[in-house]
Amino acid sequence: MRNQTDHLSIASSDTRSLLLRAATTEFNEHGITSRTFANVAERVGLTRSSAYHYFEDNEDLLAACYDATCRFLKQCIQEALAQETSALGVLERFIELALADEAPEVAALKEVPYLKPDHRKRITKLYNEVVALIADCLGQAKEQGIVRDVDPVLTARTLLGLVNWPALGQRWNPDMSAFDGKDFADTAKDLLINGALKSGRESFSFTGKPLQPQSMLAADVFDADILMAAKKEALLAQGSWLFNQQGFDAAALGEIGQHFGVSKAVVYHNVGKRDAFIAACYRRAFDMFLRVAERMGDASTPPVAIAEALYTVTHAYLTPSLAPLAPTVGLYSLSSDVQEDLSTAAARLYMAYDTVMKKGIEQGLIREGNVEMRVMMLPGLFEWVPQWHHHNSEDERRHIANQIASLWALGIKAIE
Repeated sequence: MRNQTDHLSIASSDTRSLLLRAATTEFNEHGITSRTFANVAERVGLTRSSAYHYFEDNEDLLAACYDATCRFLKQCIQEALAQETSALGVLERFIELALADEAPEVAALKEVPYLKPDHRKRITKLYNEVVALIADCLGQAKEQGIVRDVDPVLTARTLLGLVNWPALGQRWNPDMSAFDGKDFADTAKDLLINGALKSGRESFSFTGKPLQPQSMLAADVFDADILMAAKKEALLAQGSWLFNQQGFDAAALGEIGQHFGVSKAVVYHNVGKRDAFIAACYRRAFDMFLRVAERMGDASTPPVAIAEALYTVTHAYLTPSLAPLAPTVGLYSLSSDVQEDLSTAAARLYMAYDTVMKKGIEQGLIREGNVEMRVMMLPGLFEWVPQWHHHNSEDERRHIANQIASLWALGIKAIE
């Protein structure tokens, strides 16, 4: 029979667990704000002062959410390794466990640099342990000829991107809420293992076409409007680059200005304050994504067009002078007008990929399947890239972009 102390301990543990789940949802939806702690407490029926009994502040709460997510993912891969004997079976089982309907919502690890150094070090270590377990499995499978010649670490990070995307993606595309964990898991497994091609895997090829940064003609420096637009573009590129790496709360607008040797006031004058700056970064990113999608729609071979589009977007994420802002946490903290604009742009983008993918199926080049789900899961292949890879040479950028585009087309299964 449990004593009173045992009951108190269980109650305390349950409350802490409820707070963590509520905080994960809050962080994924709103990011870190001055209202975070109060909102999390309210979600579970506690006062803000009562929540301080369990966590010290926003940073402590965020670190605990990230810790819980990393430990959950590590548990999933360890269970998969214990349950399955083949490498492909392990990876499929990991996806099933991580995306099961009863599984906890994972926290998108977008604000790790916001954490205190000791917390940041612990979370990064836990995440890298999960990556290493998956990469080891892939490396062994490659040696056995079960999977094709993929980069094990990069593929492991891509797999985690696919697993983590539904929690974030449902905020960016509400239509994803109509599907359950099995739908997400089945799509992720099929994409990872088999890729999109119906045939011709052994001869498939595409040409990587990086975007080029905007340039000015010498005469343009005397045009005030063009000069103002160039200044804004440079600030938004640098801001997006920092936001992708550090998250919104660790990167300051003053730091963006310092890169160009100007004050925060100059940033405000050219773009606006924090919320306006973030909104401008997102609009710039979707403009870039849509330009890539339009170029894709003009191609005659759909799988090549999609692979080249994925290559282009991934390469842009890794290029400081381009650096579109990746979809991240905090969408619900933006104004309703901005959310509506971004939702409209996202819908246009999804439709563009949906159209090209269906064209490929009609031509017998892309495997049949749930096209809607495949398109919805696409961002999981690459949206994680700028956070974990940002000190790269041009050769490394091309390698990463090529690996991700090839993964979409070919999957990881060995080519016979």
